[in-house]
Amino acid sequence: MEYEAYIPYLKKSILFQGMDNESLLEVVRAGRLRRVKNEEFFFHQGDPATILYVLVEGRVKFTQVTAEGNQVIVRMSGPGEMFGAVAALGDAVHPAAGAATGDCAALGWRSEVISCLLGRFTKLALAR
Repeated sequence: MEYEAYIPYLKKSILFQGMDNESLLEVVRAGRLRRVKNEEFFFHQGDPATILYVLVEGRVKFTQVTAEGNQVIVRMSGPGEMFGAVAALGDAVHPAAGAATGDCAALGWRSEVISCLLGRFTKLALAR
């Protein structure tokens, strides 16, 4: 998929709304595409949160294990939705696990890349 093909997914995400296509193209180029197969995990509950994602294909199910040991679904995400946003906060951990429900693809930006993007694009910084 060409870089430009990912721009509509970013436009759906609240963090990137209001940015022009040229800026969004720079954001896409700064990210990395990650593919995750059905029932595999983007991350587990308690893992260090180092990557912010925008889903571009498939669905992701987020679950938490309660203190009693029960697993509960806290959210489902589809294309254009952002997840792993705690990565933008710095030293944080994922409060839930994120697993693919079907084959998925997501653009991801490491925490330090997000920090650079926040400094470069004021609209992105204001959305935070």
